[in-house]
Amino acid sequence: MLMEMGILLFVFSMIVFAIIRQTKKMISTKKRQVLAQHYKRIAETEMVLKCATSLAFNSRLIILLHERIISSLKAILAVEPKQEKIKLHISQHYNLISTAKVTSATGPFVEPADERIAIDLARSISSLKIILRSELNNNNISLEDCNAEEAKLEKIRLKLRISNCLIKATVFLNGKAITSVSKC
Repeated sequence: MLMEMGILLFVFSMIVFAIIRQTKKMISTKKRQVLAQHYKRIAETEMVLKCATSLAFNSRLIILLHERIISSLKAILAVEPKQEKIKLHISQHYNLISTAKVTSATGPFVEPADERIAIDLARSISSLKIILRSELNNNNISLEDCNAEEAKLEKIRLKLRISNCLIKATVFLNGKAITSVSKC
């Protein structure tokens, strides 16, 4: 009888141990997924912020992008509270927000000098539109503001396409001039 109780206790403890291990594994997996999602969100937003000077964003949009990064950093900090670097990044982005509130919008649209830069800017515009829709779904921006920003982005995209066409036309015409001179 005592031996059977010991065997039952052993089997029960093994089952409990397996359940605990499986639960820890699921928590760890969920934690990694949350971290990966927020790190990806931060990377996408920072990529768009890098193009802010070329695309002539207004300060309200820059502040929204920094707030998006801060919310992701806070979510990461909730999952991993011991990371001091995250707290430093949060304070840096708060400083950038205060700077953006003081300064006016970025300068006028700067035409890209290279087709590769133009492609990167077009991708940034597409990413920014996705970010705007995401922020609209999270109620971080009003519908009117989102529509106004998307309209501005479409104007910038049009300027970008026109600029790219002008560069290609100039290169083509310069190439035609060189070949016509060499034929004479």
